[in-house]
Parts: sequence; C-alpha cells; structure tokens
Amino acid sequence: MFDVRCEALLIDLRGKEGAYPGLTSRTSYAFTHEVGLYVHEQDLNGLLLRSARCDGTNAAIFKPQRLSNVRHRTYLTYRLNPVRDTFIAERTRGRKWMVLSPSTLAEGERR
Repeated sequence: MFDVRCEALLIDLRGKEGAYPGLTSRTSYAFTHEVGLYVHEQDLNGLLLRSARCDGTNAAIFKPQRLSNVRHRTYLTYRLNPVRDTFIAERTRGRKWMVLSPSTLAEGERR
C-alpha cells in the first residue's frame, strides 16, 4: 500500500449508483470498463467512484504524471482458503486486518 498525492481534476461519479447501478455491480465489471474506456479515450485524468465491495471511494487515475510524492505505507499478506470460504488480509503476520467470505461478495447487489 502506498500514500500518494493526486493533483488533477477527476470525474466524480459518487452518488450516481441509483441511476447507474452498474457502477457498483459486484458481479460484472462490464459497465465500469465501458465508462473507464470512454474517460480514457477522452484523455481525461480519471474517476472517483464509490467502492462496490466496501464503504469507501476508489480512484481510477489514467495519467500517472498526475501522481506525485509516492510513499510506501505497508505490505499486505493475503490468505485465501476456498474450502473454509475465507479471505484474510494481514498487515502484520498473524494479525488480521481484513476478513471476508468470498462467497458473499455477490450478495446485496446494489440496484
């Protein structure tokens, strides 16, 4: 994980999920890929979007030169156990930082 400064005008699509449910689909990236391709082809800097997987914001930056002051924050270790249906992310070995069940990711599809 990194901290980085972004100095750019971005297209803010947060709050548009009601009109465009594909923005937060948990089962298909088709709509967001189309939106991203369009923004990229228009030579725009990038997008701000509501995360489909958690309470947060995602940024898709299409011009790396808009990013600066990159600072390493931490390494993450990922552990996936398909039999137990668990995904664990650790910042420190043996200390759970994020835990989820992959089979539930499509549940609660936002419409």
